Amino acid sequence: MIATYFSNKTLDYLFGLTAYTPSSNLYLGVSSTAPNADGTGVTEPVGNNYARCTMANNKTSFTDAVAGALSNEIEFTFNEATGNWGVMTHFVIYDTLTSGNLLIYGELTYSRTVEIATTLVLPIGDLIIELDNCV
Repeated sequence: MIATYFSNKTLDYLFGLTAYTPSSNLYLGVSSTAPNADGTGVTEPVGNNYARCTMANNKTSFTDAVAGALSNEIEFTFNEATGNWGVMTHFVIYDTLTSGNLLIYGELTYSRTVEIATTLVLPIGDLIIELDNCV
């Protein structure tokens, strides 16, 4: 799903209102709760060696879009957990490593329980990103 912030930036860019330059890196996180389009509802782990993954914003990281969707072309690996993160059910993509604007979010193909000494890996094709239809 495309978050409201990113939808607004994209529409403004497409329809000539403002310039928009995509970040050269995006930052992948995980959440134990379902995010909302306005950026609320995200519950990322705190502490225990959790950090968002840096993703190069290029065609090495993502497939070409087909039928309004694309997915990750490479595997994303988080830091090894030094404590329990809980059950991660959703992914989130931000424009900065900490805080920032939520750009994209979605449900993980499979929920993952991240306990101490676990390394969370999101395999190729696990992040499916679709553009919503206009209403």
